[in-house]
Amino acid sequence: METILDKKYSLIYREVTFNTPIFDKRYRSSFEIVALILETANEGANRFTIAKKLKTSYILLSRYLNYLTRIGFIDVVCSGKQILYRTSEKGFEFLRLYHNLLKMLYGTVEGCALKLPVQV
Repeated sequence: METILDKKYSLIYREVTFNTPIFDKRYRSSFEIVALILETANEGANRFTIAKKLKTSYILLSRYLNYLTRIGFIDVVCSGKQILYRTSEKGFEFLRLYHNLLKMLYGTVEGCALKLPVQV
């Protein structure tokens, strides 16, 4: 077990907290999993791509995708023989709020994989 000091932790961006032990696997909150799915499905992704990026089981991913589709965070697009999942406007709004919350809690969010448009 290794401890790293003087860094902050962001649920999505994998920075480390103060005195937090680093393990090979950690448990993620449902908010973190939802945010990761929405970021991965930004420009359209199939289930395999999302499962691979999240390193999660197909069954768990199916539950989340069904829920996110039902509440309107993800749109399902048929592209030829593939079914693609794409983040909807409602999903982008969730990501904006989620990123703002992380900024409030941890000060800054660095290494953002998804650049969200800023609304003035």
